[in-house]
Amino acid sequence: MSILAALGSASALLFSLFAGVIVDRVSRRPVLIGADIGRALLLGTIPLAAILHWLNYWQLVLVAALTGILTVLFDVAYQSYLPSLVKPEALAEGNRILGMGSAAAEILGPGLTGILVTAISAPLAIGIDAASFLVSSASVIAIRGRETQRAPSVQSHWLEEALAGAKVIRERPLLRALALRAMTAFLCMGSAFSFYIFYAVRELGMSRIALGFTIALGGVGALLGAWLAERISNRLGTGHAFFTATIFMGFAYLLIPAAGLYPARAVWFLGCQQLFGDFAWS
Repeated sequence: MSILAALGSASALLFSLFAGVIVDRVSRRPVLIGADIGRALLLGTIPLAAILHWLNYWQLVLVAALTGILTVLFDVAYQSYLPSLVKPEALAEGNRILGMGSAAAEILGPGLTGILVTAISAPLAIGIDAASFLVSSASVIAIRGRETQRAPSVQSHWLEEALAGAKVIRERPLLRALALRAMTAFLCMGSAFSFYIFYAVRELGMSRIALGFTIALGGVGALLGAWLAERISNRLGTGHAFFTATIFMGFAYLLIPAAGLYPARAVWFLGCQQLFGDFAWS
């Protein structure tokens, strides 16, 4: 489980700078569509292999690594695509709505996953996940707004462009602080959440449906957080809102080990962690 979880982070570590170079040189829309279709095909091999009794751990490792790379490519293009579709003054509102959409998916997805895994098995549930990426690609195809044409830049070597991105972060105090915060946060979250499902099911004795319910509460918190983010930011100031949310998030995550002290109430502990932690994250 730790190797599978680590592959997603390794994809981001090894590929994210180069993904930025790729996305900066081409139109974002085809990248988004291609990454979705690629992930659908890769994930689709899992239920197929399970039906044919060929599924093994190393296939999961390969699929996790390749889908991780495509996810990095999609995420970089995704974040770069929005500013080319909306005016600068509408960017905050656009991000807020995207956050609410993501939160709504988190509300529905985990609960449905618990039911599907119980009813039809995990590999076939992954087949439905693969189909969802086809829906995503169709949604991107349906976007009517035209991508803003960017002025052509000097085509320097790809390694120089990748390092230039790191140099920009290093030279700007605000970006440097955000990068250091992201590094420490994801280092700790990667350590904890690699075993989150194992801990909940094996150590705390939670059912798959109960686990899906607690994660869905995270979606509720994320939805509320996205809805209120602009108001809170306007009231406290963006920097203070960010700082306060980060501290709040840390206290919420303390509920994860606390659940181990009271396994009979684990659903409530993890549910509150998901609800308030994801609220602060949004």
